[in-house]
Amino acid sequence: MVQETGRRARNRLERHQAFLRTAKAIVSAEGLEALTMQRIARALDCAVGTAYTYFPSKSALVAELQREAIDLVAERYMLFRERSTLEIGRSDTTAPVAALAHLVGFGRFWQATASELPDEARLLQLLLVETGGSVIAEEDIGRVLPAGLRLLGYAEAAVAAAAAAGALIPGDARQRTLLLVFATNGVLALDRLARVDAELFDAARLADLLVD
Repeated sequence: MVQETGRRARNRLERHQAFLRTAKAIVSAEGLEALTMQRIARALDCAVGTAYTYFPSKSALVAELQREAIDLVAERYMLFRERSTLEIGRSDTTAPVAALAHLVGFGRFWQATASELPDEARLLQLLLVETGGSVIAEEDIGRVLPAGLRLLGYAEAAVAAAAAAGALIPGDARQRTLLLVFATNGVLALDRLARVDAELFDAARLADLLVD
């Protein structure tokens, strides 16, 4: 009986992940508007009612997608931070320069998510700078908010450390973090206009200028 229960739990988890992978692929390829419970059910060859047993609404599904995206970005950032800390520690630099290097490093990392983690970056764009993020109902915000605040907390800590070391003038670390993150995301969103003028709307170049 215990073995059978464990098997059912594993099967349900695998099915849960299959719904998330399919939803993520649809959003990445066609945008949030194309994502419906009917579309997912069709892609997985199951009844629509089955989809609703895993996610009670599209809002809950999108919230879970965004939470997973944030968790992956945070995990990658911590690995990046560990490597950069070792490199900075081996260099002959002052505390203010080291603190500023960590802050710039976060900016560079955030910018690089667009190319290194394109699907996750797209989901973050939906959450941060697009009206599509409003698809998440108020009751589902709690699925995303804690993960988002943890990720922003890493940047906020870097901003606060840079100010404490004298690399930045004193100021509200949280407000500065929000400005950095939202400004970078806004600049990266200009990439969609590259087909109009590739040089003018070179999002990567503009993001470099912003971080610098």
